Amino acid sequence: MLSRHVREDKSRQLINRPSTPEPKDFNLDTIVPYIDASQTTKCTDCKTILSFLLHDEKQLFYTSAKLPASTNTPRHEGCLRTALASCIKRNERSEDDADAETVSDADNPANVADGAHAEDPQESALKRIDLMRHTSRSIFNVTAPGPYSWVRDFEIVKRDGVPGKLGRGRIIQSEWIDVDIMRRWVGMCINGHGEACSQHHLIERLGVVYPARLVDVLGMCLVDAVADMEYVTLSYVWGVMPFFKSMKENVGKLYTKNALTQGNGDVLPRTIKHAMEVVRILGERYIWIDALCIVQDDEVGKAMEIRNMGGIYARSKFTIVAAGGEDADAGLDGLRGISGPRRGFQQRVLDVADGMQIIQRAGAKVDESRWWHRAWTLQEHFFSSRRLVFGREIVGWDCECARWREDVVETDTMRGRKSVEESRGRVIDNTIDDARLMFYSPFPDLLGLLKLIVAYNQKDLTYNEDIFKAFEAPLLALGYNFHGGFLCGLPVMFLDAAILWQAGREESLVRRIPKDAGLDPNSIPSWSWAGWKGKLDRYSWVKAMDYIEYSPNLRGNHLQTERVIPLVEWRSHEYKDGPGTSLHSTWYEFREAYLNHETEIPPGWTCHARTDSVLVHYHATPEEDENPRWDYTHEADEDWQFWYPIPLNNADGSALHYSTARILSCQTQRAWLHLGGFIQTEYMYERDPTLVSLLDGDEMWAGALKLHDEELLATSSGASPIELVAISKGYAYNSSTNEEIHEWDLDERPRLTEKYEFFNVLWVEWIDGIAYRKALGRVHAEVWLAQDLEDISLILG
Repeated sequence: MLSRHVREDKSRQLINRPSTPEPKDFNLDTIVPYIDASQTTKCTDCKTILSFLLHDEKQLFYTSAKLPASTNTPRHEGCLRTALASCIKRNERSEDDADAETVSDADNPANVADGAHAEDPQESALKRIDLMRHTSRSIFNVTAPGPYSWVRDFEIVKRDGVPGKLGRGRIIQSEWIDVDIMRRWVGMCINGHGEACSQHHLIERLGVVYPARLVDVLGMCLVDAVADMEYVTLSYVWGVMPFFKSMKENVGKLYTKNALTQGNGDVLPRTIKHAMEVVRILGERYIWIDALCIVQDDEVGKAMEIRNMGGIYARSKFTIVAAGGEDADAGLDGLRGISGPRRGFQQRVLDVADGMQIIQRAGAKVDESRWWHRAWTLQEHFFSSRRLVFGREIVGWDCECARWREDVVETDTMRGRKSVEESRGRVIDNTIDDARLMFYSPFPDLLGLLKLIVAYNQKDLTYNEDIFKAFEAPLLALGYNFHGGFLCGLPVMFLDAAILWQAGREESLVRRIPKDAGLDPNSIPSWSWAGWKGKLDRYSWVKAMDYIEYSPNLRGNHLQTERVIPLVEWRSHEYKDGPGTSLHSTWYEFREAYLNHETEIPPGWTCHARTDSVLVHYHATPEEDENPRWDYTHEADEDWQFWYPIPLNNADGSALHYSTARILSCQTQRAWLHLGGFIQTEYMYERDPTLVSLLDGDEMWAGALKLHDEELLATSSGASPIELVAISKGYAYNSSTNEEIHEWDLDERPRLTEKYEFFNVLWVEWIDGIAYRKALGRVHAEVWLAQDLEDISLILG
C-alpha cells in the first residue's frame, strides 16, 4: 500500500472564488474639490462627469455614470458633455443596413477635422452618454448607446503638482514622435525590469541559437554575428513589390563598409532604412533584418535561419514592429530628420476648466494592420519579449512587465506578466501574450496551445505551403511541454482528441492549396487544422483536459462532461506506401493507469488523498465511480494540481519530436449515412449553416455533422449516402449540459440512458487511394453499431 499525503484543498477551489463586483453608479456627493467654483461646476452634467472622473472607491473594481437623454438644448461654453459627445460619431447608415458592423478609418473621429461630424455637437450632447472607469486608473471610456455607436477611450492629462492618480494623459505632437520617450522606454525596461523581460526560460528551450550575420548601422554594412553581440530585430511586412535583398551574387560586397549607403541605399525599402536609423538614435549598433541577414537564394542557409528565427527574436534586445504599413516601403512616419510627418493623425484635446484637460486616447490599430494578419509575423511577436511598436497613429512599448503608450505618461510600477490591469491600454492584443504563459511551466496546456493555433490559423500566407515553416519555432519551443512532440501541428500525446478540432460556431474553413503548381494540391494534410484556413473552435480540445484539477494559467473552470476514448491505432507515414511510425495517445494511457488506481506513480509525482471530494469533482456530474479519491502534484511546479499523472518530457529536451509526415493510417470501420436538415434548437441564437443532422437508411436521426463549409451541402446530393469512418468513441452524461456538443439540445437526440454515447466520425472522400477529411461529426453509438459496418484500412491525407 502506497503512503499518501492527506490535505484539505480549500485555497484553490475554483468554485469558491469570489465573483467580480458589478459596476456601481456614483453618488454626486462624493465629488472631490479639484477646480474653483465656476460655471462648469454649476452644470449638473459637468458635475456628474467630474464626480465620475475623481471618484475613488477602493472596494469597487469599476465605477460608472449615466447621463440620460436631455431636452435642454442650450449648452454653456466648455460643457464637458458636449465635448465628449463630439468625439462619438454615429454611423450614418440606416438601421436597415444591420449586417454592416464596422466603419472605415475615414469615419473615425480621430482622423477627421473638427466640425466634420455627421451630427451637430449640440444635438449629439442631448443623447444618452454612458461612462465607465476602472477605479485604480485614470482612463475612462464613453459610449453613446444605440445602433452603430462608438466607444471612445479618454484620459485626464497629467499636470505638474497634481497627484498622478488624477491624470496620466500626455499631449503629444500630431506630426512628430518624441524620440526621448522611446529612449526612456528602452532604459526603463532594460534597467528596471531586467531578468523579467529577458526570456531566459525561453532561450534555454530554443538552445544555442545566434543569427549568422547582422547589419551594422554605424558601418552601414553586414557583419558576421558572434555570441556576445547585442542586437535589435525588425518585424515588418514584405508586401508584393520587389525590393533589394541579400543574394549569393551580392552578399560578399555587402560586408564592405558603407555598402548599404553607396548605391544600395537608394534601393533599400523605407521601412528597413528607417528602422536602421531608429537603432542608431536609440544608441544601439546592430539589427537583424531577414531580407538582408538571410541570403535569400541560399536554400540550405535560409532553411537553417528560418528554423532559428524563434531564438533570433528571443535573444534580441528588443524588436522594432512596423505595424503601420502595407509593405516594406511604407516606412516609419513621424521621425523628424529621418522620415516624413505622421499622416492622418490629430490628437484630440478637450479643455475642461482651470487648466484641466482631457485627451481622447489614440489607437495603435495594430489588430487592423496587415502586419497583424500575416502568419510569419506571429512568431516574431510571440518570441519578442520587448517590442517597440509603430502603429498607424502612435508608437508604443510592449514587454513582459509593462505596456506604455506615447500619449500616456508611463509609470515606474512593474506589471507582472499575468496582470491584466493595463489590458485596455494595450498596444498589441493579449491573445499571444496569454499563450506565452505556457513557457513558464513544464506541463502541457491544451487550451493555451489551441488559443495560439486559433490566432495563427486565421492569418495570411503568400504561400500556403509555408504553413508549417511559419509555425515551426513555436512548436519546437512547446515541445518541452508536450510529450512526443507534434505531428503536423497536432500534439501526439493527445492525438485521438487533437484530431477532433472543429471550426468555430457559424464559421467556415477554406482548404489550403499550395501556391506552387509543382506541388500536389492535397499535400497539406486534410486531417490537420493546418490544411484549412479559418477560425477554429478554441474549446475543441477541452475534452482531453480532464487531467487538470487546477492550473494558474487557466482563467475559470473549463471542465466538461464530454470524454474521448481511443478506438484505433494510428501510424504516421511520409508518403502513402512508406514505412509507418506508431503513435500513442499517452495521455489516455496514463489516465487509465492512474485515475483512481492504487499503483506505483512515476518519479517526481506526489499523490494526495482528497478530503473535499464533495466540493470538487473530476467530472462535472458526480458519479461515484468517477469521483477521484486522490489527486497529484509534480515537483517541477506544485502550483498545478492533477487528477492523475501525465507523461512529461525529459528536462533536457532529449525526447523532443517534430514531424510533418503527411499521411495517417489505421484499421477502422466505415458506414454510409445520409445528410439531414440544419440543426437549430431554441437555445441557439441563430441557425448555424454548417451544422446538419445525420440520418440512417430509414430516415431516423443518427447523429450530427459539423461541415467545414456550408457549400458542401450544395455540392452533395441529399439522396446519396456519404461515407463516414470511425476514429474514436466518446460519451457525456445526459444529466449535465454541454454546449460543445452541438446536437445536445436537439429533440431527436436520445436521452433515456445515463450517458450519451457516440462514435466520432469523419466524412471522407477518396482520391487515388487516399481519404481526405470533409467534415467531422458524431453518430449515436447504438445507431452506428446497427449499420452494415465494413472493416477498412484507412489512409488519411
